[in-house]
Amino acid sequence: MDQFIQFLMQGEAPWWSALVGTVVGGLITYLTTKHTAREQRLADRIKADDDRLLADKEKWRTETIAHVSDMLVANYRLRNHILVSRRGILKNYPEAPAVAPEELKAFQTDLMDITETTLPILADLQRQWAILQITSDGDLAEAAGNLFLTLSDHYPELSKAEFELTRDKASKAAALLMNVAKRELGFPFGSNTGVVAQFS
Repeated sequence: MDQFIQFLMQGEAPWWSALVGTVVGGLITYLTTKHTAREQRLADRIKADDDRLLADKEKWRTETIAHVSDMLVANYRLRNHILVSRRGILKNYPEAPAVAPEELKAFQTDLMDITETTLPILADLQRQWAILQITSDGDLAEAAGNLFLTLSDHYPELSKAEFELTRDKASKAAALLMNVAKRELGFPFGSNTGVVAQFS
C-alpha cells in the first residue's frame, strides 16, 4: 500500500493532480452552467410574465378606448336627437313646457314618441358606463358616470334656461370624460408644433 501511495506521489507533477484538476474544473463548470441555466430560466419566465402583462394591459387599453369612444358617440347622438326633438316641440308648442289644456294630450303623446327613440340611446350609454365601472374604476368610471347622469337630466321639453344649462353641463361632462381618457389611456405621440394653428 505504501508503495502504491509513493507511486502516485512520485514525480514533480503527479499525474493525479491533473485528474483532480479536471474533476474539480468539471464540477465547477457544471455548477456554474447549472446556476446560469437556472438564472436564465428565471429571467425568461419573468420576461414572459412581463410580456403577457404588457399584452393584457394593451388589450385593456384598446378595449377601454373603444368603450369611451362609443360612449362619446352615443352622447353626441343623444344630444343631437334631443336638440332636433326640441325644435319640433317648440314648432308645435311654442310655449312648452307650458301648453294649453286642450293640447296637453297631444303634447304628452309627442313626448312619449321622443322617449321611445331616446331610451335605446340612453341604454347604450348606460351599458358603456357599466363596462367602464367594471373594467376601469377610478376617475375614468366616475367621469363616464357623470356624463350619463348629466345626459339623463337633459330633456327636449325643458324651459329655455334649463335646456341651455343641461346642454352646457352635458358638453362639459363629455369634455371631462375625453380629457380623463386622454390622461389615463393616451400616449404623448402627438405634436405641439403649432402647424395646425397656422392654417386655422
